[in-house]
Amino acid sequence: MLGNYAEEFTLLKKLLKKEGFRFVVVRFNDYSVVKRLQADIQQLFPHRPILNFNVGRTDFQTIFQSYIQLNNGIVYLENFEYLLSDNFTIVVEDKVKSPKASITAGLNLRRDRLAQQENALIIFIYAAPDGKDMRQLMEKMPDLWSLRSLVLDIEVIKERNVGTTREIKGAFGDNQNFPKGQSKNNKQEIHRLEQSLLDLDESEQKLRLTILKQLVTLYTNNYDYDNALTKLYSTLSIQQNVGDRQGEGETLDSIFQIYYIQGEYETALGYLKDSLKIQQEIGDRKGEGATLNNISLIYDAKGEYETALGYLTDSLKIQQEVGDRKGEGATLNNLSLIHKVRGDYETALGYLQSSLKIAQEIGDRHGEGATLNNLATTALAKGDYETALRYLQDSLKITQEIGNRTGESATLNNISQIYDAKEEYETALGYLQDSLMVSQEIGDRKGEGITLNNIAQIHKVRRNYDTALDYLKGSLKITQEIGDRKSEGTTLNNISQIYDAKGDYETASGYLQDSLKISQEIGDRKGESVTLNNLAQIAKEKRDIEKAMRYWVMDLQICQEIGDIHGMAISLGNIGTVFFEQEDFKTAAPYFQQSCQLFEQLGLPNVKWPTGYLNTIIEKVGEATFEKWLEENSQSNTSE
Repeated sequence: MLGNYAEEFTLLKKLLKKEGFRFVVVRFNDYSVVKRLQADIQQLFPHRPILNFNVGRTDFQTIFQSYIQLNNGIVYLENFEYLLSDNFTIVVEDKVKSPKASITAGLNLRRDRLAQQENALIIFIYAAPDGKDMRQLMEKMPDLWSLRSLVLDIEVIKERNVGTTREIKGAFGDNQNFPKGQSKNNKQEIHRLEQSLLDLDESEQKLRLTILKQLVTLYTNNYDYDNALTKLYSTLSIQQNVGDRQGEGETLDSIFQIYYIQGEYETALGYLKDSLKIQQEIGDRKGEGATLNNISLIYDAKGEYETALGYLTDSLKIQQEVGDRKGEGATLNNLSLIHKVRGDYETALGYLQSSLKIAQEIGDRHGEGATLNNLATTALAKGDYETALRYLQDSLKITQEIGNRTGESATLNNISQIYDAKEEYETALGYLQDSLMVSQEIGDRKGEGITLNNIAQIHKVRRNYDTALDYLKGSLKITQEIGDRKSEGTTLNNISQIYDAKGDYETASGYLQDSLKISQEIGDRKGESVTLNNLAQIAKEKRDIEKAMRYWVMDLQICQEIGDIHGMAISLGNIGTVFFEQEDFKTAAPYFQQSCQLFEQLGLPNVKWPTGYLNTIIEKVGEATFEKWLEENSQSNTSE
């Protein structure tokens, strides 16, 4: 999302309309800015000749000679941040040539000759988070810097990216069979148990049930869901024949878990309702509380948060009545995650603190580690990196001490996301490699797929698009093999963003349509919202404003229906930018105002994005007119 692009580009457009030498610095945090800006300049000034140099593959003399032969032209110098590093050399005709100092020194020394030409010299710098790049630029080219005409800081808002942190849901009950990673001896053990089943007499039902349950666990850990389901159905048949109603309810819960992983939510919900009916009939209150918790997960995954909250509230009440403190802690954890996704971070933190207290009081170290992890992802969502890191370090220590390697992998992954957010990519990559190694060692294929996805995001930011695609395709293969449809949709979405960054909008749109289809089929409304947002971005880049608006209105409607405050803030801001670029400031103002209010409500730094637009509108029309517009909009909404 090109956050403050329109506002910044307006300044550049005014500058380039006047003839004369112009020296412009463009700082950005996503390469899509470079593509968009160059395309817009080409459209606005088709008569002006344009030269484009990658400073990593040319030298000063080539740039200078080409520059002085132009008149009223535009010269782009891309990847200029490379020239500001301490150990960079340029490559010309696939051979390492002169050090980078020759370009910066040459531009600085020939400042006056450059200024004699009525050209625009525009350099692109991938912005360092601490502003170090600007200090280096001033130090290396002080004379040319003194002639600067404009410095633009263009920020892409990245918060709608998907597939980053790994939250840990509360336990599903004592009979959970979610994959925990396969051991090297799994195949041998499966073969032994299968043979034992064949050798059993039909009358040995109790022993048969024991072996079937062991096989379910082994097949599930191997992500062999078809065989796991076969054994579960055999287990269910025996339990129904012998009248084991409690066991029948537990098996129905286990069947739900597999369909839930595969994104077949309606089928999963049917089994849970059957389980709930049994537990209510036999008075299994603890089982009833666990099943209500599980039903909430279905509605959570579908983005029906109000319904999910209702089931969690019922679950919590039962767990507190029967004294199931572990279940209570898990339910509090899941309540927090719904409030977090809706942007209500303070309420989420309150539930997590209560969950943490219970885990510590009953000595549930697994639950304590999971809750610390979720406290960290909530702090990260608020932009509080130091607090998030502290929680994650505590969580990592616990997971390593108790041997919870799946939790260890998830926590290493989440630590990487803090350094990613701080743009410390090498450190982030190190944690991701550690997370990947753990996931592969224990056979946690879902965790492996998520980590491959996140490694790809770092390569995307660094513009290593082919490498990013390789990681994403590896992630996609895993999600398809294990039947994780929600993660498959996420990965297809992220693949689309690589092609978008490369300017291949048709391919990007194709992947997004595939992602949208999955989200709609499994009822993942949050995923649907994110994909609609990205489809809108591509439509806007293709100048199809009408289609972009349709997608954003649909996105906004979903965000409103599921209570996604953060998504609403972004969608309102995006709609505002469309009207702003059309210079319809009166229509744009209320959208930015609402976006600003929501970001302030969440306590997020993104508030500077709509605020910047609001300030520009006030400068253009005056504060009195601006306030009048807002009042008229308020009265119009009230009358409706």
